[in-house]
Amino acid sequence: MTYEGNAQGFRVITQIEYNQFNGGMRLSAATLGALLKYPWTVRYSGRAGKFGAYQSEQALLKEVAEAVGLLPQGEQRWCRHPLAWLVEAADDICYALLDLEDGLEMGILRYEEVVEILRQIAGEFPPEYADMQARNVSQRRRIALLRGAAMERAVNDVGAVFVQHEQALLSGTLSNDL
Repeated sequence: MTYEGNAQGFRVITQIEYNQFNGGMRLSAATLGALLKYPWTVRYSGRAGKFGAYQSEQALLKEVAEAVGLLPQGEQRWCRHPLAWLVEAADDICYALLDLEDGLEMGILRYEEVVEILRQIAGEFPPEYADMQARNVSQRRRIALLRGAAMERAVNDVGAVFVQHEQALLSGTLSNDL
């Protein structure tokens, strides 16, 4: 058997957590569809080895795909739900920004470096930043403000790209990350 975290996550929320082997968390098909980063079985895992459901959950995968209208791309394979692209982008944004703070906490990055990276992502310092600096507010709180501004910019940019690629998303032909 091959282990894959995405497939195990699908198994946990649909089978194991709460109502064991009786519906799992009983999430809606829309929620499950948005969570399926790889809506296919191991048969289509490719070189990266990624897939979203084990054979034991194949029927559930098919049920979700049909319920939310995912376009079939072969037996046991469907295109991603358009919202799955946004979930993936949100995940990437959060991890990237929080990795900067982890680097600061671990002493790998200096405060000034993190400030500059977050400012570049945000596009500018938030108006409150200068006041916080003047009042000698803690570095942790100033970083949190910058992280929020950077996250807002990143989310807005991803939203714009999502709209720009709407047709490719809806037709299941988008192949790059947002």
